[in-house]
Amino acid sequence: MELTEPIRLIATDLDGTLLNDNYEISTVIKDAIQRARQNGVEVVVTTGRDRASALKYIESIHLTDTFIGSGGAEIWREGKIVETISLTLEQTRWLMGIVTDLDCGSFVDQLPYTWYFGNSKYVEMYLHVSDAAKKTEDVETFYHPLPNKISIINEPEVLAEIRPRIVERYPSLHLTTPFSLILDVNPTGADKGTAILHLAAVMNIPASQIAAIGDSDNDIAMLDVAAVPFAMGNAVDTVKQRVRYITPSNNENGVAWMIDEILAANAKLNQ
Repeated sequence: MELTEPIRLIATDLDGTLLNDNYEISTVIKDAIQRARQNGVEVVVTTGRDRASALKYIESIHLTDTFIGSGGAEIWREGKIVETISLTLEQTRWLMGIVTDLDCGSFVDQLPYTWYFGNSKYVEMYLHVSDAAKKTEDVETFYHPLPNKISIINEPEVLAEIRPRIVERYPSLHLTTPFSLILDVNPTGADKGTAILHLAAVMNIPASQIAAIGDSDNDIAMLDVAAVPFAMGNAVDTVKQRVRYITPSNNENGVAWMIDEILAANAKLNQ
C-alpha cells in the first residue's frame, strides 16, 4: 500500500469488524490497536450501538475517551459528549406509530439509555447486541428527551415496505440496514461519515489522513469520506464495491491486518 500522507486516524466499526462471530475482540487485534497508538495513530470505534451497549468492548481496548455511537448521532471526546443529534418530536411519534401499527420490534437510542419496545419476538433476536437496553411499554418514554436513533425490526419484506414510506414522508432522514431484519433511522445529518469528519476536525486531523473500515451499509458513509477505505472480507458486496482494500474476515483479525498495512505504509513515508 502506498500513501501520499500519513494516516493519523482510523475509524473502525464494531459488529462484524472489530468483533468476531463470538462477539469478542481478539488479543491479536488488541495488540494491533496498541501498536497503532504507540506509533501516533488514533483509533476510534464508530458503531450503530449507543455507548452503553459498546462500553465493555471499548473499555477492553482502552478507547473510552473518543467514540462515535448511534450510527453517528453521538460523538464523544475525552469521555464527554461533544455532539448529539436527535429526531424531532413529530418524526418520533410518526415512526413509533409505524412500529406499533405493523407489530415491529424496536430499539430506541435515547441518551443515556437504549430502550426496547414492541414485538418481543424480534427484540429478543438482537438483545445480545444491545445488552444494556432497558424495556419499556410506554411509547411516551421516547418523547423526552428525543431519540438519536430508532431501529425498526421486522422481516425484510416488511422493512422493504416501510423504507419508502419513511423516504416519502421524511426524505432527509438517514436510513441504513446493519442487519437483514433491522432498519436504522437516524436524524438528518447523523451518519458515520459526517461524524468522523466532525471528530477529525476537533482533533485537527484532515480528511486526507483518515482511514476507515467496516462491513455493512451503515459504514458506507464513513468509507466514502475516508482517504483510505477498507472493507472486511465478510462485508456485504455494496461495501466491498466502495473501497480500495479488502482485509481478511472478522474471524481472521482483519482489523489487525489493516493496522499493520497502515503502519508499514506510514513508515515508508518517514524513510
